[in-house]
Amino acid sequence: MELPVTPHTAAVELGFQTSLFPFEEFLAGDFRVRPQLPRGQTLLYRGWMLTPQQYSRLHAEIVGLGATLLTSPEQYERCHHLPRWYPQLREFTPETWFFQE
Repeated sequence: MELPVTPHTAAVELGFQTSLFPFEEFLAGDFRVRPQLPRGQTLLYRGWMLTPQQYSRLHAEIVGLGATLLTSPEQYERCHHLPRWYPQLREFTPETWFFQE
């Protein structure tokens, strides 16, 4: 039986350079990426959904290593978090209610 192709394997097969970091360690405050990020390059994050605060931290860590992310923290929050994008797409989205925790 052939194993399914993972997103990482597919990216490598298409010629993309990739780096990985342990997500649990990142959440615990330790950002270690392997292999090292290419300095001066623009990167695309493909991974778990992050809170706006987590994504801002990821962005800062990557900038600190000399690279940049394609998506800014502001763009990430505006496009990935329902309360930020819902007003622009209300007419195409089921009725939604927001509650404070």
